[in-house]
Amino acid sequence: MVVDAGCGSGPLFSALRDRGAIVTGIDASAGMLELARRRLGDDADQLVLSAACADGLSLRKPLVPGLLR
Repeated sequence: MVVDAGCGSGPLFSALRDRGAIVTGIDASAGMLELARRRLGDDADQLVLSAACADGLSLRKPLVPGLLR
């Protein structure tokens, strides 16, 4: 599992997903998340995109080894 914190419009999210990773994208900007949904197309409904601030997340490295910030 990879968490793309601050995923923006989703370019890294998309690239990782295309390589087989299970990716969760998080961004505080609803506008950026909308662009990510457009980029991801039909698969966007199956992926989790959340309007949240990465600094407020309680993610520990051992639990999420692919945390990108």
